[in-house]
Amino acid sequence: FVKLNPGQMQAMHIDPHLVEVSNPVRYTMYLQDFEPGHIFVYNDTMISNYKAGDLYEWSDPMIVHGCVNIGYNTRYTLQVTMHD
Repeated sequence: FVKLNPGQMQAMHIDPHLVEVSNPVRYTMYLQDFEPGHIFVYNDTMISNYKAGDLYEWSDPMIVHGCVNIGYNTRYTLQVTMHD
C-alpha cells in the first residue's frame, strides 16, 4: 500500500530492481476516486479521473513514472509487482 500525504511526492524514476527479472508485471489500483491534486505520471501520460478500484497495468520497468499529492487529502494506492 502507498500512502501519500498532501505535499509528498515520489520523483520521476524507473524501477532498476526489475530490469534483471524475467517478465515483470506491475499493477496500480486506486483505492479512492480521483481528487484534484492527486497526480500520477508515467511515460509522459498523466492519469486522472480514475475511480476507486480502477486497475492499471504497466509492466515495462524502464517506464519513467512518479506521483505527487498537491491535493487536500491523503492519496492511497495499492502497488502489486510480480515476476517469474
